[in-house]
Amino acid sequence: MNGVIFIKLNIAVIDDCLDDINTVSAMTKQYFLLNNTASPDIREYHDGKEFLIDYKKGAFQIIFVDVCMDEMNGLELSDRIRHTDKDIVIVFMSTTTEFVFQTFKAVPHGYLRKPFSFDDFSETMDRAMEKYSKEPETISVRVPHREDTVIADDIISVISDNHNTNIKTISGGILRSISTYQEISVQLRNINDFFECNRGIIINLKFAVSINGGNINMQDGNVYPVRKSDRKKLSLLLAKQVSETYKGGFFF
Repeated sequence: MNGVIFIKLNIAVIDDCLDDINTVSAMTKQYFLLNNTASPDIREYHDGKEFLIDYKKGAFQIIFVDVCMDEMNGLELSDRIRHTDKDIVIVFMSTTTEFVFQTFKAVPHGYLRKPFSFDDFSETMDRAMEKYSKEPETISVRVPHREDTVIADDIISVISDNHNTNIKTISGGILRSISTYQEISVQLRNINDFFECNRGIIINLKFAVSINGGNINMQDGNVYPVRKSDRKKLSLLLAKQVSETYKGGFFF
């Protein structure tokens, strides 16, 4: 992790296996000790329902959650959380990679396959901590009577709409901007993960699920056409995006 960060963090570990809880808690303490940062408050929970008793938006910054639990599995829990909290960092854990694609909806920062090494854990934590070590990249968009600032990581796609532009966000809403597509595309050009898959369509690779033939499938259910000349490049970019995000031996 680059730089030294002194912030107050509340981290939850949610797993129905006590040994796995102990492993994550120990690795978390070791990670912050090695990086010379303030020790976080680590809270342990044995299932999703138990966690929800203490949960409220802003109470936790990072959660490690097991995918397969009896009372409430990690996928159900993350779905509940994401309805109210788009900022919390979610890291999934599992003994198998079969649930990787199902976790995309939660916009996680990692997927650790058990048993995982401290190196894998550290790489995942490095990505999680980037959220707290730098200001988010933003773009400016014009709407009637004012100008808005939009966080780039909140954008799923940008679609040209005649002389206006529709910006689809992770909240599920659509920001209808009077900024031209060209004005917005210029701002996104130097921001990682944005790709113009076709004329008048820019996607955020962080929210791409898969390429099927000549189309790209997004987490929000939308499907966009991909230029034939860009299909191979986009496939490679998507594979790289997933391999950097999901640890523990997951491959396309």
